[in-house]
Amino acid sequence: MTSLIKNLNKTKFILNVFFYKENKILSSSIHTNLIPSFYDKDPGPTFINDKVQNHLKLLTRINIKKVYRKRKMEDKYLHTPQYKFMTTEQVEKLMNDMRLKAEEKLQMPPVVQVRKPINDILSTDSALTGYDTAKFVFTDITYGIDDRERIILTREPDGTLQKSDWNTRHRMNQLYFPRTGRSLAKPRMFEEQFLNDLLERKEYEFILDSACVQFEPDDEEYQKVTSICYQTISNERDFEKLRSTRHFGPLVFYLVWNKNIDNLLLDLLETKYIEEASALISLFYTVHKIDVNNLSSDDLLKKYILESTASNRAVLELALQANENLKSTQALS
Repeated sequence: MTSLIKNLNKTKFILNVFFYKENKILSSSIHTNLIPSFYDKDPGPTFINDKVQNHLKLLTRINIKKVYRKRKMEDKYLHTPQYKFMTTEQVEKLMNDMRLKAEEKLQMPPVVQVRKPINDILSTDSALTGYDTAKFVFTDITYGIDDRERIILTREPDGTLQKSDWNTRHRMNQLYFPRTGRSLAKPRMFEEQFLNDLLERKEYEFILDSACVQFEPDDEEYQKVTSICYQTISNERDFEKLRSTRHFGPLVFYLVWNKNIDNLLLDLLETKYIEEASALISLFYTVHKIDVNNLSSDDLLKKYILESTASNRAVLELALQANENLKSTQALS
């Protein structure tokens, strides 16, 4: 009887493990249909345009409490709080200073095109062919040189001397001049299985913060991770998870660049942020260089929605109509 109970418990455990794994497989497959996308041309000049930046900052919507909250990647040690007696003027000045610091904290990561591979051969010395089976890497370790400008060369076993590729440059720079939080090899969290798990848990800001630490903005891996994260946020309409963070601007820019703003527009209309909805449409037309003949904000919204070919166009029209009805009611009262 005892052995029968043990066998039943063992079978139950195996079944539980099986169902757990099955559920994990099903849940992780939700994001496997997302395809990483890259900028087809350099978006940098458009991204740093003053008008574009103003729209992105408005859409980011600074929330002081969220900006200064405790975050996962910060120091885990608790600090003793400080208490001060202040006048009203001092409190106002302090709040203004905090807002300025918040704007600095929300400085957006640069948006650039994926860098081109390095294929620059300097010389070929056939006399060195077969000297060794390993590659030799020569690194200039002079202090004060930018990592992008540092001379790093590779001597191949066949005697070819060439500029090192990006992966080798990353390893050598991190070896001699390590950056806090960055590892020599790509962390496993960016592998598909673990990345999907993080996306399921909606750890968007943690993913993007980690990507900024590990990769350069023009790294193909960085843009793979960020594009999948942005697509997931849009599909799930989880914009609030990223709002008031430094990543919200690049998210909006990515959606605008790829003409995929309908979910974000609907979210703004439903939450009655009409000014931001108008800024989003203005940003869309600015990025894609579409002349709108100085239309008003209301006309911009109507123009975009009426010309939209999205599947949720009817929902956008209803949301816009609801806001217009509300505005009319408030005007009458």
